[in-house]
Amino acid sequence: MTSKEVKAYYTSGTIDKLYKRFEKAFNLVDDWSEKMTNGDLMDENELNYAMQTLVGVYGKFISIAGAFDSLVIEYQYDYQMQEEKTFEKIRTQDQDHCKAFSRNKVSDLRSYASDFSSYCNSANAMIITCQSRLKRLVVDKGQKGVGFSGEVANAVEAEKQQKKRWNE
Repeated sequence: MTSKEVKAYYTSGTIDKLYKRFEKAFNLVDDWSEKMTNGDLMDENELNYAMQTLVGVYGKFISIAGAFDSLVIEYQYDYQMQEEKTFEKIRTQDQDHCKAFSRNKVSDLRSYASDFSSYCNSANAMIITCQSRLKRLVVDKGQKGVGFSGEVANAVEAEKQQKKRWNE
């Protein structure tokens, strides 16, 4: 989603439609987070599926979060400039007032940016967790001579490999 589209949602006052549009993605992050929090052991297929869905969510949310971040900066400067125009002569305390005023005016945008950024960060953390868990499972199975599908590879060869490692 482009920043122009995000800005259109904001200026038209239909941010709730944006949230509704991505409700499924928010729920996916929450569901996978709950599953990982409960310590449910996941196999390779579940980890792969989790990683794929979370990468998709991350891809959607990173652009929206970036768009909101740029909107925060844009609107904050606009509001600050508008407020500064009300003063004939700008003093330091007037500038501080204008900055505080503009920060207050864009607080809703900061909240939206925070929502998408935090879900993006959560998805990213879970992607990394899935990757490391998958790596551990693959290494463990490789040492046992078990393939990705769960089939035992050449058991005699696997046993020889394991004996070599123990003797080293």
